[in-house]
Formats: sequence, C-alpha cells, structure tokens
Amino acid sequence: LQSENARLQVEMQKVRADAADRMEAWKSDAAASKASLQKAEEEKTAANRAVQDLKMQVEQLQKAEKNAAGTAQATMAKSTARQAELEKEAQVSVAEIANLKREIAGLASNLEAVKQQKATL
Repeated sequence: LQSENARLQVEMQKVRADAADRMEAWKSDAAASKASLQKAEEEKTAANRAVQDLKMQVEQLQKAEKNAAGTAQATMAKSTARQAELEKEAQVSVAEIANLKREIAGLASNLEAVKQQKATL
C-alpha cells in the first residue's frame, strides 16, 4: 500500500509538473497572441491613417487638376480672342498696305506727269 501510495504521489507530481508546464506554455502563447493582436491593431490604425492621407491627397490633386483645367480653358479663351484680334489687325494692315501702295502708285504717276511737264517747259 505504501509503495502504491508513493507511486501515485510520484505520478501526481508528474501530472502537476506537466499541468504547470502546459499552463506556462498557454500563458506564453496567450501573451504572444495578445502582443500580435496589439501589433496588428497598431498596423491597422497606421494603415487607416495612410488611407485617409492618400484620400486627402487625391482630393487635393483633383481640385488642383480642376483649377488647372479652368485656368487652361481661360487661357485658351484669351489666346483665341487675342488671335482673332491679331487676325483683324493683320487684315486691316493688309488693307492699309494696299491703300498705301495705291497712293504710292498715284504719287509716282503724278511725279511722272510733273516730270513730263517740266521736260516740255
């Protein structure tokens, strides 16, 4: 009976030691899981912040693009209007040049006539 009791006590100590080892392993695993979970939460928070920052950047770029498009349209309209003005001025200048050429031709004709009159006198 005493040897059976001793054997049971030895076995009970082994079971207790095994249970203690398992409990330590479980605690270690739980701590590691908790640390991993906290790290994952921190990474998720950082990723969410990065997504929000990127969304703001996209909005800012879209606004800048819209403003640039508006500015480009306004510039294009001004350029088109200025080109039309320059074309009108060029047409007026061509007409003025034609008039001046006619006047010069008339003056040259008059000068020739005056020269002929002087030559006859």
